[in-house]
Amino acid sequence: MKAESPRIIQIFAPVMILYGFFAQASRMTKGDGLQLSVE
Repeated sequence: MKAESPRIIQIFAPVMILYGFFAQASRMTKGDGLQLSVE
């Protein structure tokens, strides 16, 4: 169990970071972020 913990963390760490970026991106696209990028 202890040997698998580091692997799970290494897998979930980047996933959570990417999820955070997507969450911020979705919020910005709903606001002025999308309009500014399109213009």
